Amino acid sequence: MMKGATVERPKISKERAALAVEKVKQKLLELMDEPDGDKSFASTHEIYGAVAEEHKELLDALHADTEDEFAAELADIAVAAIFGIACIEEWTVEHRSKK
Repeated sequence: MMKGATVERPKISKERAALAVEKVKQKLLELMDEPDGDKSFASTHEIYGAVAEEHKELLDALHADTEDEFAAELADIAVAAIFGIACIEEWTVEHRSKK
């Protein structure tokens, strides 16, 4: 690609974005319905570890050149991040300071 050149990219629809959000929501709810799915993260380090593990799997899918698996791993990262946020907001995570 030439320096300074721009690439025309189609805009995704709000409907497509909503479908992606729904897919992530379904994966999150399935996780929470598993026998141990009601467990929570206990620390920000644990949350980071979960997201980092999903990131490694994303890189593996990238190197395998499989778009379906890559998309699934993106969803897994989103689930881990959302679950982590919920744990922080639910105060299941050790807090060093309260605001």
